[in-house]
Amino acid sequence: MVAVRIIDPTPSWRLSVIVSPRTLNPRGAEAAAMVLADVIRNMVSGGFWRAELLA
Repeated sequence: MVAVRIIDPTPSWRLSVIVSPRTLNPRGAEAAAMVLADVIRNMVSGGFWRAELLA
């Protein structure tokens, strides 16, 4: 197996974390989402995940 860059059309998407308004621990869910975003940001910045970060 090999990775092949898709160029035409180049796919784009936004990664989102969705939390139910009925969650029992909204602060915990927010903290988990922030940790996930930080891990992804570090992976992209470090070149481990090929993506572009939005401003």
